[in-house]
Amino acid sequence: MLFKASSVLFGTLSFICPLLEAHAAIAQNVEFLHEAPTADGKLSEAELALKTRLFPKQYRFDNPKVEATEIAYRLGFTPTHLYVAITTSADKVTYRNRGYLWGDGWRLLLGDTTDGSRTPTYIDVLVSPKAPGDDQLEIAIGTQDHVQVLRRLSESSQAAEGTTDEGTVFEAVIAWTDLAPFHPGFDPRIGMNLYFAKGHSTPEAGDFPYGYALVDDEGIWDEEIATRAIVPFEFHVGKAAPDRAIVHYRLGSRHVIAGQPIRVETASLSPSNNVDSGDVLIRQTALPDAPLIPLTPLRTHIRNSFTLPSGSLAVGEHEITVPDGSRHTLWVLPDFAPQAAREAISGGKFAQLSPGTRESLSLLLERYEQALAALRPYADASAVLEEAEHLDRIFAKAAAGADP
Repeated sequence: MLFKASSVLFGTLSFICPLLEAHAAIAQNVEFLHEAPTADGKLSEAELALKTRLFPKQYRFDNPKVEATEIAYRLGFTPTHLYVAITTSADKVTYRNRGYLWGDGWRLLLGDTTDGSRTPTYIDVLVSPKAPGDDQLEIAIGTQDHVQVLRRLSESSQAAEGTTDEGTVFEAVIAWTDLAPFHPGFDPRIGMNLYFAKGHSTPEAGDFPYGYALVDDEGIWDEEIATRAIVPFEFHVGKAAPDRAIVHYRLGSRHVIAGQPIRVETASLSPSNNVDSGDVLIRQTALPDAPLIPLTPLRTHIRNSFTLPSGSLAVGEHEITVPDGSRHTLWVLPDFAPQAAREAISGGKFAQLSPGTRESLSLLLERYEQALAALRPYADASAVLEEAEHLDRIFAKAAAGADP
């Protein structure tokens, strides 16, 4: 496994150098990109035009003193993706296992607290560059809300690195659907921390990193810390917005119980409310017979929602495609009718089963209900679906008179 769960002790943070002039340079604004960015290890003209920012925090830990590398970053966004670019003055990329800790590599944290305080609700993206020929995973979700998930991102999210005449470039375009629940259309202020590990080496000390971050947070290395420190950023389309609303979509919940309607939320960051209703339609790939639904023109930061029927959807995983090109996974979970299931376990249909078997069924049902209650609307529901399908098979055997 590439991203092995472990607590990494770098030693005493003996050198934490706040670059005050860099701190002043951090603008709390992420620029809108009118051209879709790409992750190819080199900056396009539009990407190069994004504001260059310096890291306010530098960590040398207790490592040897070497010549520091000049490191900066850029941020941009589109309705479907977040763009991150990190540039260094180093003449080559250093490839190491878990580069996001040992260098070269980086991690991006998004959180829901925007006032500078710590948050328990966050998502941690890990990027560990791979040398040519190394086919291991380069970008993944490491943890979410202090739960290790080690989740692969969608094909729409990509990371790359490369060298230029000026140094090295590290880039990523990350689909907002991979960063749920965060999306600038619904959360125009999103907290972030960006950490870059630069790999160094000396004959005496061997390999070691220097670290760079937007805000000081030992939770970057200490997995026992349940919250993360972030700083607020604002996402605005700006004055150069096209004369039509830029509409964003997301599922109100990424899981529904079979038969329940699917809620789709919409929002716009554009100052324009000139919405072309012919373009703003929801297209549900798993429901080909569902009607296309036109949306009402939206105003700045005004949210709206509508529902689609899910009655024809079988229990399982489905994909919804929306007009901005983003794809959303929906998990349809079975409706166990818990009260009826409990009555069947206590007597009724399952009376022929042994007391021990009925007790096991009760515990399985209780565990599933607890997992379902704890499932957040934006969370990946694949594990809960798997548990539900297992429970469904067991109940079907019991209802047929067999001891499961």
